[in-house]
Amino acid sequence: MSSISNQEECAQKLVSMALRAGSTDNVTAVIADATLALDADAFDLPHQTPLIGGAASNDLESIADIVNKAVASSPALREDKNSPAQRAAALAQDDDNSENTNEGTISITRIVQPSHIREEDGELHTPDTNEIPIVKKKNGKVSTDPHDPDVARAVKHEQDEAHRAHSLRRRWTRIGISLVILLVLFVISGVGYVVYAWTQTQYYIGKDSNKVVIYQGVPTNIFGIALSHEVESTNIPVNKLDKSWQDQLKEGISFGSLAEARGHASLIRREMRAREQEKLNEKNQKKLENKINKNKDNAKQGGKTS
Repeated sequence: MSSISNQEECAQKLVSMALRAGSTDNVTAVIADATLALDADAFDLPHQTPLIGGAASNDLESIADIVNKAVASSPALREDKNSPAQRAAALAQDDDNSENTNEGTISITRIVQPSHIREEDGELHTPDTNEIPIVKKKNGKVSTDPHDPDVARAVKHEQDEAHRAHSLRRRWTRIGISLVILLVLFVISGVGYVVYAWTQTQYYIGKDSNKVVIYQGVPTNIFGIALSHEVESTNIPVNKLDKSWQDQLKEGISFGSLAEARGHASLIRREMRAREQEKLNEKNQKKLENKINKNKDNAKQGGKTS
C-alpha cells in the first residue's frame, strides 16, 4: 500500500493478492485516506466522528451506545464498473438490474448520538435495544425471526412496555422532585415560624421621634421585614438623656419580658430626673454664689465710702 499511490490500483492489487493466496470469491478491499476533518466542530465534538460502513451502519444507535460517542454512516464508495467487486457483481446479476439498483440508491450520511444525549434532546422516544425476543408459537415451535408476525408483535409489545416504563419513571421523577421542593419549603416555613414566634417573646427599648419606646420583638429585620412592633411609648425625651443612654437606645436594649423593659424604662426616667435635678441644683448654687459675691462687693464699696 505504501508503494502504490493510486487508490484503484492499490485495491486491485490487494484483491489479486487475496485471490492468489487462496481466498474464495467476493473479495472486497476498501482503501481510504486518513485525514483530519475539515471542520472538527461540525458535529459539536472535540474529536473526529467515527464512520460506520457496511451492514453495521444499519444499527448506528447501538454502536453509538457501545462507544458512548457520536457515530456517522460512511458515505457511499465511488462507483467504478471496472473494479473487481463490480465485475464480480456483474456475474451474479443482470446488467439492467445492477444499473437500476445503482441509479435508485441515494447516499445519506446519518449522525447518531448516544441514547442519553438523544433522550435529552427529545430524539429518543422509545429506547430500543434491538434484542429480538424468543417467541413460542401456538404450534409449539420457537421463533426469533423478526419478520414473523408473532415475533413482530412481541417486539412491539416490549417497545410499548419500555416506553410506558420510561414515561412512568419520568413521571415519578417529576413527582419526587416536586415533593422534595414542597418539603424544603415546608421546613423553611416551619423554621421561619419558630424563629418569628421566638422573636415575639422578646422586648427591647429603643427610640422613635425623640421619645423612648418599648418594642415587642428584636431590633432587626429580614429581607426588609421588621421583626418588631411598638407596644408602649413613654414621655421620656431622648435629647435630655446622657450620651451613653442615647447610644444604647440607638442599638436597642433587649429584655426577656415586658416587665423588665418597663422597669428599665422607669430607671431611665429616674436617672433623667436626677440629672435634671442635679443641673437645677448646680444652677441654683451658681446663682447663690453670684449673689454672695455681689453682696461682698457692695459691702467693700460701702466701707470705702464711709
